Amino acid sequence: MKYLSALLLMLCLSSCATRPKPPSSPIDALYGEYKASYDSVWNAASKALSKYKIIFSNKDAGILNTDFMTGTSRTEFYYSGGEQFFKETKWKLQLKLLSTTNKKGASLVKVRVAKEAYISPGFLEDWQPAESDYLTEKTILYRIGRIVYLDSKVEKLTTPQHN
Repeated sequence: MKYLSALLLMLCLSSCATRPKPPSSPIDALYGEYKASYDSVWNAASKALSKYKIIFSNKDAGILNTDFMTGTSRTEFYYSGGEQFFKETKWKLQLKLLSTTNKKGASLVKVRVAKEAYISPGFLEDWQPAESDYLTEKTILYRIGRIVYLDSKVEKLTTPQHN
């Protein structure tokens, strides 16, 4: 009996079952760092949120909050009357900006994007919290980076050069 349980334990520990890969770290999706002034990153964040209704904005505290946006889920469905319908979703964003410097003393702004998401389980049911797929957060961080880059190029072109 002792050998049988030891053999069973070894088989369980040495099985060749495959596990799915864990999702990429959400930390990568939620934070961005930009080598620019605080004002330029703040303006870029405001521009990146242009399709959202901003309900709270405090530049001194570095906080931008949006109102809820609504849409439909790409992966969640419910069935009614033999038909398949996409579930409704809603989400809002909070951006936090922190001004700091890098090791060389250059200006560096860190941005954190948090998404609060909900999904409707179906008709006449209450909204349930939903996990983020981090696509919205990555998109906002990408847009901020592009706007900072493009604004710096425009500023270089429009600023007179002194010889």
